[in-house]
Amino acid sequence: MVESVANVFLQSLDDLLVEEIEHLVGASDEAEQAKKDLQSIHSLLMKADSNRRESPTLRDHITQLKDLASKAENVLETSYAVKAAFNQEADQIEKFQRYICILRECYSVDKVRRDTRPIISSLSVLTNSLLLDMGHETETSSLSTATSLDHHFVGMEKDMELLLSIVKDESTRQRVVKISGMGGLGKTSLARKIYNHADLHSYARAWVCIHRHFQPKAVLAKILEQLDPNTHVNDGMGVDYLVRRIYKFVERRKSLVVIDDIWKNDGWEIMRKAFPINCNVFLITRSERVGSEECDHLYKLGFMTEDDGWALLQRIALPQDFGSVETLEGIGREIVVKCGLLPLAISVIGGILRHKKEDVLAEWKKVNMNLSDVEGVEEHERVTHVLELSYDALPYYLKPCFLYLACFPENEEIKTDKLYLLWMAEGFISHHDKGPNETLRDVAERYLTELATRHMVQVQKGDSPLHKFDSCRLHDLMLELCSSKVEEEKLFKHIDIPSLICNFISRVRSFMPLGKGGLSFQRIGSEDSTTGSERTLHSSRILEFKGDKLPSKVGKLILLRYLSLMDSGVRELPKFVCSMPYLQTLDLRVWSALRLPNVIWKMKRLKHLFLPREIQVIKVEKPRLGWLEVTEREKLRLDGLDELETLQHIDSKTARTKDILKLISLKEVCATVHDMDSLSAIIQQKSISSLRIAVEHCDLSSDVLKNALMCPSLVSLSLYTCKVVGAGFPCYEEGMAENVVDLNIRYCKVEGDLMMELGKFPRLQSLWLQGREVGRMMEMSVCSANSFPELKTLDLHRWPNLKKWEVEEGAMPKLSKLYIRTCWNLEKIPDGLRFIYGLRQLNIFKMSDEFTNRIREQGQDYAIVSHIPSFYIYGDPR
Repeated sequence: MVESVANVFLQSLDDLLVEEIEHLVGASDEAEQAKKDLQSIHSLLMKADSNRRESPTLRDHITQLKDLASKAENVLETSYAVKAAFNQEADQIEKFQRYICILRECYSVDKVRRDTRPIISSLSVLTNSLLLDMGHETETSSLSTATSLDHHFVGMEKDMELLLSIVKDESTRQRVVKISGMGGLGKTSLARKIYNHADLHSYARAWVCIHRHFQPKAVLAKILEQLDPNTHVNDGMGVDYLVRRIYKFVERRKSLVVIDDIWKNDGWEIMRKAFPINCNVFLITRSERVGSEECDHLYKLGFMTEDDGWALLQRIALPQDFGSVETLEGIGREIVVKCGLLPLAISVIGGILRHKKEDVLAEWKKVNMNLSDVEGVEEHERVTHVLELSYDALPYYLKPCFLYLACFPENEEIKTDKLYLLWMAEGFISHHDKGPNETLRDVAERYLTELATRHMVQVQKGDSPLHKFDSCRLHDLMLELCSSKVEEEKLFKHIDIPSLICNFISRVRSFMPLGKGGLSFQRIGSEDSTTGSERTLHSSRILEFKGDKLPSKVGKLILLRYLSLMDSGVRELPKFVCSMPYLQTLDLRVWSALRLPNVIWKMKRLKHLFLPREIQVIKVEKPRLGWLEVTEREKLRLDGLDELETLQHIDSKTARTKDILKLISLKEVCATVHDMDSLSAIIQQKSISSLRIAVEHCDLSSDVLKNALMCPSLVSLSLYTCKVVGAGFPCYEEGMAENVVDLNIRYCKVEGDLMMELGKFPRLQSLWLQGREVGRMMEMSVCSANSFPELKTLDLHRWPNLKKWEVEEGAMPKLSKLYIRTCWNLEKIPDGLRFIYGLRQLNIFKMSDEFTNRIREQGQDYAIVSHIPSFYIYGDPR
């Protein structure tokens, strides 16, 4: 629908009418009226979308809105050119020339004001037209959305039991299972259920998705790395070598390898050589030909029964306390049949119905009527039609977010942190949807949650208690829909653009805004280009740079919202970057040390700043005099960044950590501090909701450490070469470390039994304890029953006096990785490890011969560790 792109046009108008006028001209009645008109248009478009109302008149209104947005961007460019020219000349001219320049700026400001007024006037006319066309009632988007994202599993219980029995039956040598069937039947869901089954926790496991353009080396490398996490794959390993390594690893271990979405028999012919006859392999495919001759079990998944389909629809579409299920059953069963008894189709229709809150019966009838067109058509066309209905049912603000996922490679796990930033930069996330105390990131997460509850995307939950998701991806059928809609609505275009900027660029990736010329994915290479392409690049909102020197022409991309130098070879950040007026995200995580001008504090609209891990701060007034010795006075300033929400890799050696107290919008911080004052300053900032902090090389009082652990925003804490003075490591009390998931204590002087206190941390998932002084006085340590309830990774390194370590049954129930290194006096492996059934990786490094001999295959303690799939003793052959 046409209103699916309106948010982007509204964003351009927001930039001009809400922000730029106030910055350049000052607050005025005109600006206030413009704000109200923008809010009205946003609400009216939401109403049009909720009513599924589309007309030639509405299309005309959207066209007018697009034209206004284009004019607004032109005024923004003029505004920036005025200020940039003035600032450049002001550095060089004398008093008289400065006076002339001021007069010129006043004239240009007046021109911007005069150019803006017609836009404001036209916006008011457009608002009134929309009101007349659609009525005066307005709506706002609901801030609440269903949060249950469980993968519903109905009707395949017998399939799962049969396939699970094949995997567990050690007497058979027939191990290759082909799960086939058309898209949407639930092949992957069934395999995933078996893959994650508790009975298979002791199996070495690997799961890979195959792209249509099969790359055998990359796929085999992923399999090996998952089967044996101790393996480090490098470019020198060829296909034959990887095949041999996998074969050797799995021939002596119980294992399961899932090869998902394989299309061609050629790919299987290469990979099958890596699996001995005792290795369980699941091939998931739509193709009848792939693996048909080599597979030991051909399992063709069938359609659901009507009863199972109705049960699945109820689970997804209706709340558990819905009291009138019987009134919907007849219509519901009709819907299930029209969905072809396909789980995916039923799930997405359930996702549509889930969001129908008023007059449920009428809404179900309407959806059932819309499905009438699919009766009598072939299954694949039926699925396509159902998926198109799910897209049409999306609210207009979700459509561009969904379509944007087509920009990512097939089968890619898309990191949500980056996705949210890209959505924001493109203008897909509306300021008007922010609730009280919400950030745009919160709104983006809410949008993704809604897409997930509608079964449009698949999400992977993250480890952080403060963020819902770590990554997301599209089902292959959803990706086909997404790509076809992108082509149909002409929202994206793929352009190969030669060197628009200069020959220094080795690779630049840019997603372009919808406002001018459509959203574009670009690769900039090495030759000249057309003027039209330059204009398209000029309106870019997002730029990812991978070269060694950032060209000066990048500074002319004044509408840029997102600039990433991550993993590039850039060694010096040009000053013009800090003058880019609309930059929201600046990612400076380059490979090496970065020379940084101390003017970032002037970037008033910056919201997300990722600093390099190594900084050299230079004086602004003398940028070419070489490196500056870091002092308190000359440290990196941050005090002007009033809109900053994310700050990563700030270091108290090179930045003014006390400025954090002035950043009232700050939500996420990753910091390294070297003194207690800096630590205290950071934990005092109450606006922070997610804090990751490393404390290095300082004496740390027990009270300050306790205050840090009592900080509810603390997610990760690392202590390096610190001495905890006073009462020692704080005793656990209610509310301590309530959100801490990572704890790293290395080479610190700490008294007491750390295991006893740390075992009470309720959400701790990763624990590293390293250094002679950490366990200096401890000869015995006990992990009591019910301790470390969420711990997944434990690393014990250099505990020289530790002789006995006891793990009681019930301790560390979720532990999956254990490293024991250089604990020379530890006598034996804890007996309690035999009860940790999910333990998948055990690494033993530089332990005594007595210790290692006891856990080898013929040793007296081998039974304790025999269930662990990846078990490695340093020095043993692989």
